[in-house]
Amino acid sequence: MLWKEDGFKPEAGLDYMLSFLMWYHKYEVVGSYYRNKHMKEWENNYDGTKAEYNKRAGIEAFHGHIKQQMHIEKFFDKRGIEKAEMHVLLCYISLLCVALCRLQHGVTEGLVNVKCLV
Repeated sequence: MLWKEDGFKPEAGLDYMLSFLMWYHKYEVVGSYYRNKHMKEWENNYDGTKAEYNKRAGIEAFHGHIKQQMHIEKFFDKRGIEKAEMHVLLCYISLLCVALCRLQHGVTEGLVNVKCLV
């Protein structure tokens, strides 16, 4: 029954109505409006959104691989940033060396599937 409250303007614009709802703690209604708005944008630009999502998913998958396979997180606690940076660089160099070696021998899948023995 917010139409009975002070400040309610039936002819007001959308921005005012959203502010009015926020003032009266109707966060779910406002959130639904913005969610629906973004869902419509996503539906209208599905290919562009999917390309951005796939790019982000690829980056996250690579970071997950580095954390799980190379055990990098154990070097970030108390050894100092210089040693952590050196470890990361050596891990990347190792990954590139393994990938290059596999490519030279005709292997094209699982190029960086290796565990660091640290």
